Amino acid sequence: MMWPVCHDALGRALLTAETDRDVYGIVRRANAEEGARVIGVEAFMEQLRVQRKDGYAECDDCGSWRERVLAIPLRAPFGIPAAIGIGVQAERLPVERQNLLRLLDWVGRNISTKAPCASAVQDALD
Repeated sequence: MMWPVCHDALGRALLTAETDRDVYGIVRRANAEEGARVIGVEAFMEQLRVQRKDGYAECDDCGSWRERVLAIPLRAPFGIPAAIGIGVQAERLPVERQNLLRLLDWVGRNISTKAPCASAVQDALD
């Protein structure tokens, strides 16, 4: 089963770049799927606004309740929305969160400025 974009950190990082109107539609559509894990739209939007302000998303790992994932949207010239994330054991996150966010930010800035794979991604889309 595929997880809807609103249930994981990478998906939420991608959604931070979307308008509220578009996100409302995406969440409502995800809720309408057969067998969906329904989420409250207003509560989700409040969380998303905080994630936009903070610049990152954090969620439980869909594959393991013992892990959490941090994710940031990329501002790379890929021509498509992109995000990167890192998973860590939940008990380590309070101590390592800031260092992991700095690492993600550093990687994101380097991808954005050097964009080593932007042309490969764009070529694949063309």
